[in-house]
Amino acid sequence: MGNNLKLSYMCALYMFVVILCGLNNSSGIFSHIGYYSIGILIMTGTFIFFLKISKNMYFDKREIWIYIFSFLFISAYFISMFVDLNRNSIYMTIQVALIIFYFLWTSFNPYEIINLKFCYNLIIIFIMIHFLWWSIEGFNIPFSGALNNPNPFGGFMASLLGLFLIVKNNYIHARKITIQFVTVLALCLIYASDSRTSWLMILSFYVTYYFWPIVTKKKIIYHNYFIIILLIIVAITFLYPKLLYSDIGYTLQDISRSYTGKNFFSGRQVLWGGLLKVISESPLIGYGSAARPSEFLGGSLSAHNYYLQMMLQVGIIGTVFFGLLLFSIWKYLYIAKNNKSVRTVGALFIGILLYQVFEVSFTQNNLSISVIQWLIIGVGVHFARIRDNEKECELNVPSFKENT
Repeated sequence: MGNNLKLSYMCALYMFVVILCGLNNSSGIFSHIGYYSIGILIMTGTFIFFLKISKNMYFDKREIWIYIFSFLFISAYFISMFVDLNRNSIYMTIQVALIIFYFLWTSFNPYEIINLKFCYNLIIIFIMIHFLWWSIEGFNIPFSGALNNPNPFGGFMASLLGLFLIVKNNYIHARKITIQFVTVLALCLIYASDSRTSWLMILSFYVTYYFWPIVTKKKIIYHNYFIIILLIIVAITFLYPKLLYSDIGYTLQDISRSYTGKNFFSGRQVLWGGLLKVISESPLIGYGSAARPSEFLGGSLSAHNYYLQMMLQVGIIGTVFFGLLLFSIWKYLYIAKNNKSVRTVGALFIGILLYQVFEVSFTQNNLSISVIQWLIIGVGVHFARIRDNEKECELNVPSFKENT
């Protein structure tokens, strides 16, 4: 009992550090707090993961593909490191490995005994402080709060809202009126960030969550839904640069200006077009694990598309391994498709994947968002594992009739 209590508060402290990671996009001493929080989190996670694996020396057979493709994805970065071996390529390879190991660790956390009240209230406090902050500033748009940049703030807030919805699913004392109130505040803050990619994440989450019973009705529908999402990601990445020169593109530009006040063509179309041309010249293994668009196209911007930045670094081979890792996670979640938390995670998973089409946060750049997004995915794997173990126990327990 005492050990469980200690572990509960340690998990709560872990959640506090996750919140602190958001300060990485801040300035001054707060930026250092965020940076060190991320480092502590992913390194501690990696250490505990290997400690647990070395003790148990056992992998659940239904999770084996998650581990295989995680290893292959990390290996792709390790091999790519030697394409242009330097300090940055070594650093990026280590960073990617730590993030993936951190994800694997999050799937083993004992969420059943975590201090949910602390986590629930901590997220509420963070959201309410920022809403009050926004109101004091006169509800100015865009608003970036402690993150100093509206786009990461929107992504961080959308991811935090997703985490809040998972916590409330497991916290029996969560009140409906409080949940609705906090959700509205968070959505207002996402609106204040003026981040359209964050709204894409939220919209795709709600669509997937609403249609979840249909999506999970049969395995073939479930798997095809994920494949369709991947095809949409590929289509957006390859077609968006070409729309600039088409009538459809001009129509979409007019619609975007009329309804959002923003351009449909944000400049990404030029960046992506240039990157696709560069990638086509070394498509298989890329240009090195630390390759940046600025090295080929000038400027200082990232790809604003995780998949293109990844392909630039590790080529088609590494990208395929990552896609297979994502699919193996999605496939595993089906085990617990009727679990409320897994339903929430599955819907958020789709939102996160679409978010990465326009931002870079999975394994680099905005790591403050990365640690929350991988935590969300890890929670889903954890609850799927519990359900899988329960099924196995049910199959191994003899019936009353057999005993008699």
